[in-house]
Amino acid sequence: TFEKSGVKFEKITKEFFRRISGYMPGSVKWFIWRAGGRVVAFDLCLVSDGRLMDEYFGIDYKNARGYSLYFSTFRDIISWCIANGIRVYEGGAFNYEPKRRLDFRFIPRHIYVKGARGGGGAFLNAAIRLLKPENYSTLSGASV
Repeated sequence: TFEKSGVKFEKITKEFFRRISGYMPGSVKWFIWRAGGRVVAFDLCLVSDGRLMDEYFGIDYKNARGYSLYFSTFRDIISWCIANGIRVYEGGAFNYEPKRRLDFRFIPRHIYVKGARGGGGAFLNAAIRLLKPENYSTLSGASV
């Protein structure tokens, strides 16, 4: 997913995925989908106080359309939420077009950034205006 993305903020390492469940016991929920004995998609979610936050989604793009992975994974997660009394689902911050087609309600997100050294404030402010996620989405006409 990272390699296919046009905008790259951070690359999440294998070590992060190995350790997160230990750092947040009881809060991390893994969803893994297989086809033909192979992992074709995964989703790492955080669960707390009746809310599921969909954080990191990975997909095998060679199989995505054949299995309708984006929508079938979403269906499976929502089904799990219903079965487990989760009342609020929060989708990830990117890939707006499928979410628009699913009639998601978009809410503004605020990203706070502080430069590591002084003096770069003007550059950082200009860059932040350009890096808004909605600038890189196929979604047209919706505000986020």
